[in-house]
Amino acid sequence: MKTCSQCLFNETDYPDITLDKDNVCNICKINQLSINKIKNVKDNNYWEKKSELIRKEGRGKNYDCIIGISGGTDSSYMVYLAMKYNLRPLLFHVDNGWNTEKAVINIERIVEKSGFDYTCHVLPWHQIKALQKAFIDSDVIDIDLPFDNIFVASTKAVAKKYGITYSLNGYNSLTEGIMPPNFAHYKLDKINIIDIFKKHGKGTIKDLPLIGGFESRFDDKFSKFKTLNFLNTPLYSKSEAKKIITEFFNWKDYGGKHYENLFTRLYQGYILPEKFKVDKRKSHLSMLICNGEMTRGEALAELQSEDPYPDKILLRDDIIFFNKKLEMSDEELNQYLKRPEKSHRAYKSILDYYEKMRPIKRLINKFYKF
Repeated sequence: MKTCSQCLFNETDYPDITLDKDNVCNICKINQLSINKIKNVKDNNYWEKKSELIRKEGRGKNYDCIIGISGGTDSSYMVYLAMKYNLRPLLFHVDNGWNTEKAVINIERIVEKSGFDYTCHVLPWHQIKALQKAFIDSDVIDIDLPFDNIFVASTKAVAKKYGITYSLNGYNSLTEGIMPPNFAHYKLDKINIIDIFKKHGKGTIKDLPLIGGFESRFDDKFSKFKTLNFLNTPLYSKSEAKKIITEFFNWKDYGGKHYENLFTRLYQGYILPEKFKVDKRKSHLSMLICNGEMTRGEALAELQSEDPYPDKILLRDDIIFFNKKLEMSDEELNQYLKRPEKSHRAYKSILDYYEKMRPIKRLINKFYKF
């Protein structure tokens, strides 16, 4: 079996893995480039400079940026930084009906302590449920794709409504990086979402905001809206951030990455390993290896010593809640877990159009040097 000598990926996780002469995989190489790029920018005034730019472009407006908050670590820490650097954000949350109790409490405390204005977009439950059930029936891997897409579309819509230029994003190259492409699907694939619902869904999703890759690129190019990876700096330490927001906001930890949402928690911690044989912890731990924060041996030991769902009582309760909320039986869930995976590309996809346009783009770049 092809196995990376540096990270935790092998050809079972990533069938298209390629190794160099030292048996280091292509995912490690790409992530290492991102890590080096960030680490080489040794700017202790990063947040001061970015905040000054945001304040300058936001003059005369009610808000100079928007921060999507989930109750998680990254967005909570961005609110703390916004207070520290005198920004005027609009706090924004998209409620898809799956918030955990800790997430709700965290959001309430952050809004109250910060004093920032807050708006929440509650998705129509019967439509989000119909879309999530369609994705389950389709057997594609990325059943979190609809909400990820809706969040982007909703954030842009609210920013436009209030004339906001900057959206502060919590992505950090040192801790996240890229995953094998078979771990997820392109998040701006509106065509894929609509086709899966057309083939497996019931009812309508007309009130759910969706956005496609072409729409997003057009918007970014011709509008003043910008997404800023505000935490993409060596200054950001997730462990230190947790300490700060725990003390400052009385923030409560919710467990794993994105586990502030019950649907995502069951998806990442149970459905992905059971049905798709994918453990996203491998990606996170591999980034820590590439970043020099732990050895491969330490990462393997952590991976093997802990279960994606270490609390079996919580897993049982989550499954009961999941089935009840989606009106599924235990047998329906079990049959879903046993069915073989189906590729997103078995449905219509914007990636088909990207592939057709690639030769045209190369030709245009050759003559016009875009």
